[in-house]
Amino acid sequence: MQLFREVRNQCTQSVRKAKASFFRQKFASCSSKSKKFWDTVKSMENKSTSSQLPTALRLGNTVTTDKSMIIENLNKHFSTAGHGFRLATPTSASANAINKRQYCAAVFIDLAKAFDSVNHRILIGRLSSLGFSDDCLAWFTNYFADRVQCVKSEGMLSGPLAVSMGVPQGSILGPTLFSVYINDVAHAAGDSLIHLYADDTILYTSGPSLVTVLSNLQTSFNAIQHSFRGLQLLLNASKTKCMLFNGSLPAPARLTSITTLNGSDLEYVDIYKYLGVWLDCKLSFQTHIKHLQSKIKSRVGFLFRNKASFTHATKLTLVKLTILPILDFGDVIYKIASNTQLSKLDAVYHSAIRFVTKAPYTTHHCDLYALVGWPSLHIRRQTHWL
Repeated sequence: MQLFREVRNQCTQSVRKAKASFFRQKFASCSSKSKKFWDTVKSMENKSTSSQLPTALRLGNTVTTDKSMIIENLNKHFSTAGHGFRLATPTSASANAINKRQYCAAVFIDLAKAFDSVNHRILIGRLSSLGFSDDCLAWFTNYFADRVQCVKSEGMLSGPLAVSMGVPQGSILGPTLFSVYINDVAHAAGDSLIHLYADDTILYTSGPSLVTVLSNLQTSFNAIQHSFRGLQLLLNASKTKCMLFNGSLPAPARLTSITTLNGSDLEYVDIYKYLGVWLDCKLSFQTHIKHLQSKIKSRVGFLFRNKASFTHATKLTLVKLTILPILDFGDVIYKIASNTQLSKLDAVYHSAIRFVTKAPYTTHHCDLYALVGWPSLHIRRQTHWL
């Protein structure tokens, strides 16, 4: 029996050393970007798409290959409805309406193959109307001309396919050009409010009368649809949803339908994922927090199962790059959730810290924070809000 234990221990140590060596090699080969770091840990396989694209642009009298400069130039012309990460604005409006005991109704608009449907002629016309020089317009015309794309998978490259429409996805210019393309859609919102983030669009309005709210929303939605048609963008009615944020106000047994120009009724939902955040009609964020909790538990469980392979520094880096970003994303939005819901995230946060510190389960949370030098999640959320 003693001999068996010695052999078992030697085998266990050999396996741990091999795993530790494997992880060190993997970590050394990746950057500090959290997604790439986590993908490396999980050894996920990816497919890639490549396109042949020109790289230079003349701004004024200067020829540049710096696409960030191009984007900065384009961003100057954006409507405020489409500039930046605007999730906080519609969420705040809904929360304010609920606090005032008003109704807030929203339409989450989905476009079918939006990036692939951009008409190059219309886009060049938009750029021209924004005052871009002839040299810039000529460059963008060349940018879209004679483009081909192919798919690479498992070392095999497909044949080239001509691309006559759309903006290149995966490029730094793609989302910006699409934002330019749909920027003027915001002018059609009328009495409602609209926020555009690339191809994610939310149209919403609020008021004390549900009948008036839904009527205004329908009128604005009709105008928005006409604008999309003018841009040759197709509404995906089956994925376009409505939501009524009513808080403690009573909801009628049957809501007035919001319809498309083709006569299709949009589906009312109680939960919708918008820009990575699960919204619910009560703005309780119960579903969102449940998803965060499940995702973090899965990752922390993986880390604990392989804890013998990591040094303390690696553990700290792993949690910083693969756990904290999940908690931080959108935290200024869901911070209005109840303490009961938010405390569920405290539990998984503490579990991640115990993975780093090897602290026992009975360790007080204040002592856990002191061991790693991190604040509580409440303070993190308040800091991000400021």
